[in-house]
Amino acid sequence: MGPSDPLPGLATLPAFLVQTAGNTRTRCLSDRHHRQVYLVEEDSGDFRVFKVLRHQSGPDLERFDAVCRRLRQEPRCPWLMTVLNHGVDQAAGIAWQELAVVDHADPGGYSLESYSPEVLLTAGVGDESGLVERVAGVGLELLRAMEHLHSMGLVHGDIKPSNVFRHRSKWVLGDFDSAVLSDSALSVSASTEGYRPPGGAIGPECDTYALGKVLYELWTGNDRLEYPNLPERLVSRTRWTRAERLLNDLINGLCSPVGLRRIRDLPFIRATLSALGSGSESEQIQAHRRMTLGQGPRRFVRPAAVVAVMVLVMLGWLVFRGGFHATRLVVFQENFFKSTVYRHPEGLNEGYVRPAALGEDPALLLFNTHLTRLDPLRTGDRVEMGLRKDVWRGHVGVYLSPHPIFQEPKAEFGHREHFGHLSHQMFFHVDGDEWVAPTAFHEGKPELLPPESWSQRVRTNNLQTYWLSMTVGAREVEWSVNNCGLEIAQGRIPRSYDPCYLGIYVYDNTLCYLRSLKVEHAPADGQ
Repeated sequence: MGPSDPLPGLATLPAFLVQTAGNTRTRCLSDRHHRQVYLVEEDSGDFRVFKVLRHQSGPDLERFDAVCRRLRQEPRCPWLMTVLNHGVDQAAGIAWQELAVVDHADPGGYSLESYSPEVLLTAGVGDESGLVERVAGVGLELLRAMEHLHSMGLVHGDIKPSNVFRHRSKWVLGDFDSAVLSDSALSVSASTEGYRPPGGAIGPECDTYALGKVLYELWTGNDRLEYPNLPERLVSRTRWTRAERLLNDLINGLCSPVGLRRIRDLPFIRATLSALGSGSESEQIQAHRRMTLGQGPRRFVRPAAVVAVMVLVMLGWLVFRGGFHATRLVVFQENFFKSTVYRHPEGLNEGYVRPAALGEDPALLLFNTHLTRLDPLRTGDRVEMGLRKDVWRGHVGVYLSPHPIFQEPKAEFGHREHFGHLSHQMFFHVDGDEWVAPTAFHEGKPELLPPESWSQRVRTNNLQTYWLSMTVGAREVEWSVNNCGLEIAQGRIPRSYDPCYLGIYVYDNTLCYLRSLKVEHAPADGQ
């Protein structure tokens, strides 16, 4: 769209916007998913920004209006993008906002044609010197925005670097398309994959989890889907500063795969970020003590005897249920497996492995489970596997380990790569619709994989079958993945285990079909 072109579909827009656009020049800054952002230059030379949402349902328009009314209440929060005005057109299915004009990305003046908003995603926080303090500073600004939102009974639902803008020398949180009323009992389903808590969530926890992922990205330089991987500059160092250890603990607490362990308390988060930003060693020591104690002292209101009885009852329940996972033997295409399926104390989202079919071809349907091949892989083995993810959400992975997960006494059934103390290398991992870099863990601690462990060739977003090929050498394992006839990734990972067991991981309430698994042995190649 050219800078002087009129806004499209003006006849269906509210009268306020039609009137404003009639004597102005406009430029479309963004156009995606029926959402357009327009920069408007008036005859006076002043600039204004409008966001238009089209094809909105009745409930969506009601939610949008309720959210905007609260955002426009006084006093305004300087760390939230200012909503100056808004309106809805129920008959046309259109909603619109007038927003503050945020800072230009380049210093100096700007024109209608050259304007580009400064966004945290592209601006970043600078180099290594003073990095922790600057990351904590951004985190505090976002926390202030969250505190204000939550005090108004709102949940943002899509906190990420591309929704954080520079305005009047502050980082402000914007883009309220996914915001909901915290008392509406609506889950935040539109938030971006990787910033949403495992299994979804209702309420403010969506925002605190996403804050942890933003801190992770700013500190490490990694993508949020690479969490909890750390870059080589951190892993290779023998000693971290106190501030780095505290920031790492805070991120892991905010993004814990286990909901009961996740940090949600905003005053606690604020105190920790303030200690990091101050550079004061004494404040950081106190913050670390609070972190170690689990977000401050806890008061036990029941007598010790009652608590002991409760513990015994829970232990009996777990023994009766077989722990947090249960196992059974599975045979598929001449391969013997043992499934380790998720078991919930209240019977929620329990895992399973079932015979199924894709068309006329037999398959195994996997849900919230680990599936381990009982025969370990040998040098010279070539593996061919077909996996089809059946829903967008959740995780599907293939990994190698020194022993099966059902033999690991300290195993955990968790989000992404969190398998407790099971050492493993996950070289195939699809998170939602995103291909994720390989990861490795040794007894629960992340390990660094060499650069040749993966090379992504093509980005794909579909639910077609992933065809995985793997060759086991004496010193390394070569692998590649094809999708829709294209090689989308390949790599070589060190062979760290002998014996070496093959495991398939399906979690976070997703479904996956194992279409085929073929293992052929060839003489060792002397690799």
